[in-house]
Amino acid sequence: MENYLDLRQILGIIRKHIIFIIISFILCLIIAVGLEKFVITPQFTSTAQILVNQKKRYFSSRGSLSGSAS
Repeated sequence: MENYLDLRQILGIIRKHIIFIIISFILCLIIAVGLEKFVITPQFTSTAQILVNQKKRYFSSRGSLSGSAS
């Protein structure tokens, strides 16, 4: 009696049960998405601000600050 499985036997087992594996994966995916969307409340929120039309300030090649001061 063999006490080990070779690659062909493992692939044969997977091939034999491929429909069950695919259906199980899709079912778990649907359950996880449903829980995430409808049951679990978000724990973290964030906000962002975008600043537009600001006057540019830049350093010249000598290291001094040039440009508009406001």
